[in-house]
Amino acid sequence: MIIADKNDLAEQKLILLCISEEIALPMSKKQFSEIVIKGNLMNYFVMQHLIDSLYEDEYLSKSEDKYFITTKGSDTLSFLSHKIPKGIKKYIVNLTASVRTSVKKELEIKANFTFGLADDFISNLEISENGSPLLSVSFCAGTKKEAKKICDTFTSHADEIYYEIMNTLLKNRD
Repeated sequence: MIIADKNDLAEQKLILLCISEEIALPMSKKQFSEIVIKGNLMNYFVMQHLIDSLYEDEYLSKSEDKYFITTKGSDTLSFLSHKIPKGIKKYIVNLTASVRTSVKKELEIKANFTFGLADDFISNLEISENGSPLLSVSFCAGTKKEAKKICDTFTSHADEIYYEIMNTLLKNRD
């Protein structure tokens, strides 16, 4: 989709605000792109630029790498929501209902890695529920590839890993 004029640009921004408001959770650019591209609402590069613009203009706020709608963005959206075509609005409402669960899951499971002090990498893994940590652990990995694998495995199987760790720690060792 090519943006032809300022009206199209404004509509695209409203679509991104609508997605953010409907999800009602902080989202990464990757999560935005999955929705936007799946619905052929705009191209990836336009979306990237518009998210940055909405952030700079304080319609979206940012925490770590996640964006969420601000009061200013929400007020603007409610005032101008009639500018979003009804079919697109319906699509966003339907899709975000199914996507919300996976976005919420990603918010509660965090896995990242950093460069350590001795030419190694540290994988930091966390599971939280309603803001309270259930599990927080760090592992040292010899290579970046290993650290990434630890993070990917944890993210994909966090519930299993959590129960395995709990069972191991609660096991009677006497």
